[in-house]
Amino acid sequence: MLSDTRAADALVHAKAARFGNRRLRQVMQARALPTELIDAALRTARESELTRALEVWQRRFGTFPADAREHARQMRFLLARGFDADVAQRVLRHRPNAPDDPQPDATAPAD
Repeated sequence: MLSDTRAADALVHAKAARFGNRRLRQVMQARALPTELIDAALRTARESELTRALEVWQRRFGTFPADAREHARQMRFLLARGFDADVAQRVLRHRPNAPDDPQPDATAPAD
């Protein structure tokens, strides 16, 4: 039988390509894994959440929303997959850099 640590790591590895950290946490909590192990397993996944969200969004939609209705639809999709709201917003704005990231946004107009 797998240890709880290996079970948490295996679950993150198996599902991280399709789901955000919130959803991964819910799945692990449903399996009654200890909170400390869940937090440890999600530390590495947290670093790649934006990249994973972009990949999931690209596979599903591939084009930016043309209107508010489509924007809401794409946002709901990412949120339902367990991605944080700020990550989903950055995906839909095509601004992968965090606001506090010193690197300039590639899509921002030059001053």
